[in-house]
Amino acid sequence: MLVVVSYGAWDQDCVNETRELEYIFSTKGIYKEFYYWSNDYSHDFPS
Repeated sequence: MLVVVSYGAWDQDCVNETRELEYIFSTKGIYKEFYYWSNDYSHDFPS
């Protein structure tokens, strides 16, 4: 599994939850790759 999350303006809660998920996967021996992008990779999806 590949998981990517960024440190953007609205992403901090997601980063914390993703770190928890990474820990759970590690304790269960589930193969995973987690990437944490810096805030250089902001995104905006205007409606």
